Amino acid sequence: MSIIKRLMGAGFSAASAKQIVGEVQSAGLAGSTAADATLITAPNFLATTSSAGGVALPPSDAGDSFNIKNEAGNTMTLYPSATAGTVTINGTTSLSLATAKSVTIFFSSATACHSIPTVAS
Repeated sequence: MSIIKRLMGAGFSAASAKQIVGEVQSAGLAGSTAADATLITAPNFLATTSSAGGVALPPSDAGDSFNIKNEAGNTMTLYPSATAGTVTINGTTSLSLATAKSVTIFFSSATACHSIPTVAS
C-alpha cells in the first residue's frame, strides 16, 4: 500500500497526504541560466529528455528540500532560484549533475542550499 493511501487511511485528506509525501515532476532540461532553465515545481524532480540544459530551484526557505534525478542522457546544470536574490548551492552559482546521478538539495536559509549526493541506480 502506498504511503499516500496509508496516510488517507489514518484520516488525512488526499490533498494533505500528497502535500506530506510530495508530488513528482518529470520534465526535460532547458536553458543555460537560472532565468531560462526548467523550473522545478515539485519536491521530487526527474529530468527525462536527452536535451542539454538545466533546471532551476524555486524560491525556498530553511528546511525545504528537493530530490533530483538526472535521467536526461546529458549532464545537467542545477541552478538556485533566479528570483530570490543571491542564492548559492554549496557556496557557488550552480551544480553539475551527470546523467544517471541524483542529489538531495536542502536549504539552510533562504539564500543557501547544500547538496547531498546519492548513489546512482
